[in-house]
Amino acid sequence: MPGAAIDGFLAGEMDDLSNWKFSPEVSAEERARLLSNFFQAVRLNFSDPQSVELDNDELEEVGIERERSCLKQLANKYSKIVDRWEQLERLPFDDPQLEEASRTFLYGFYRASVVLCASAVETQLKHIVPSTSAVDEPRSLIDSAQGGS
Repeated sequence: MPGAAIDGFLAGEMDDLSNWKFSPEVSAEERARLLSNFFQAVRLNFSDPQSVELDNDELEEVGIERERSCLKQLANKYSKIVDRWEQLERLPFDDPQLEEASRTFLYGFYRASVVLCASAVETQLKHIVPSTSAVDEPRSLIDSAQGGS
């Protein structure tokens, strides 16, 4: 079935279904199964999520699909994590924030890694310059740490 026919149906063009053609290799039973799945998906797409009630089999199927999706994402990330890990030298971290930042970097969560690194640097600067107040701006912390203020 051409994708344009499906898109047209979803856009509300439901009067003419003549362009809904299956490949001759697809059996009648398989066509019925595919159409049934398609119409169920359309029904769910246009339904209020709060009004959809799933039976026990459907709930189990949803759970299995969530697990499968999660495992697929983890498997895709795994090889990237190992590649990044192998490119770095092992550094011991005494600071839990830096340890967490390094892990978030390895796992590919770059924004989180930057935020954790900034927080760890700020924490260390406050230890170096204990006389600064808790509300000091980062620039004044850096200047104080360098002895400029």
